[in-house]
Order: sequence, then C-alpha cells, then structure tokens
Amino acid sequence: MSRYFNIEEIIAEDEKSPVVWRNDAPGVAWLDSSLVGRDVPKNTRMELPLWLADEMKNLGLVEVQLPEAYSRKSRDNIKADAVSAKLRELSPHFYSVGLRLGPLLKVNEESKALSKDIHDILADRAARILQRARTGMDVSRYRDLLTDLEQQIFNASYSFTTSKLAWRREEAGMMRPPAETIQGGGQVSAQVLSAEGAAIAAATMPLSRGQKRNRSLLATTE
Repeated sequence: MSRYFNIEEIIAEDEKSPVVWRNDAPGVAWLDSSLVGRDVPKNTRMELPLWLADEMKNLGLVEVQLPEAYSRKSRDNIKADAVSAKLRELSPHFYSVGLRLGPLLKVNEESKALSKDIHDILADRAARILQRARTGMDVSRYRDLLTDLEQQIFNASYSFTTSKLAWRREEAGMMRPPAETIQGGGQVSAQVLSAEGAAIAAATMPLSRGQKRNRSLLATTE
C-alpha cells in the first residue's frame, strides 16, 4: 500500500491496469461502464486502478496483466533508444507504476524482468538528464518531456549547478581589485580587467581532480 503522505505514489496508484476476472463476480459490473447488466462473467477483462487491482488480486478475484506501455515489446523498443523515448506520453509516473506492477504479476520471472528493465531504462536516461541539467540549455522545454521522477532528478541537478556557479562568481567578485587601481591608466586598466575576466572564468569552471582550491584567482599567464 502507499505511504499515506506520499502524494506522488498515491497519484501513481490511481493509474489503471488491465485485469482478468478468475470467476463470475455478481453485482460489480458498475466497475466498467461498457458492461451490460449487474454481474461480471468469468474471464472478463477490464481496467482497474492499481490500488483496486492490488486488493482484488489479494482476494483471489483477478489476475493482473501488463498495460501495453509495459509489455515486453514496448520495453524492448524503449531500451533500444532509451534517451529519446517519450516516456511521459506513456505515463507521467512511468517508473513508479512499472515497479508497482511487478509484484502484482502472476509469473515471477516476468515480474523480475519488468523490474530490471525499469531500472535499466532509468539508468540509461539519468546520465543524459544530468548532462542537460548541467548545461542549462532549453531547460523548460526539455524538462516538460520528462516523467515526474526524472523532473525531480533534473531539478536537483540543475539547482545544484546554478547554486555552484553563483557561489563561484560571488567568490571571484570578492577578490576584485580596488576601483582606484583600475583608474590608474589605460594599460593598467586593461591588465586588471583582463585579470578580472580570467578570474571570473576560472571561478565558473569546474576544478579538475587534484587541483588545489587555494590557487590565486587573479593569476595571469605570462
């Protein structure tokens, strides 16, 4: 069951999944508006919200099947080009729903395969998401194509990147030379401005591994 205060998980569990009734079920035809009468015959296929499908399965009334978006064929197509796949069009909660479906399936091997594929797809896409978040290009347009979980990953990385750059710019600004130094002449002014530009550029570039942080930001090349 969902954790009570996890709103995203609750919303994800409201997405529907196909089920097949194992026996005749009297008086529950209202669950599917396309059915005629009051009773649901054995082997009737209908779609139920995940939370209800879970309860019905536990009672032994239905067998849960995979939605088309999670079929083996669909997953193979996604894995073939996971980076470009439009997962949000399949489901805004693609990963949550997929992992929720696994334990509900009748065949354990299929459940394991689904779980592995979901994790593999996320791993393939996460690297690209982190890369785009660090560049900051086409942020809103790109973010709208991501699932809810991917948006959380993107937002966290993007927020960290922008905060890091702001901190480095502020650090470079604190080390600017006094104004009177810049006013000392055209040649000196040009040298100082060049040094300041180099400092800001150095401050906004990630340090390489092993590079010391206490190097002078105003150091100029000879």
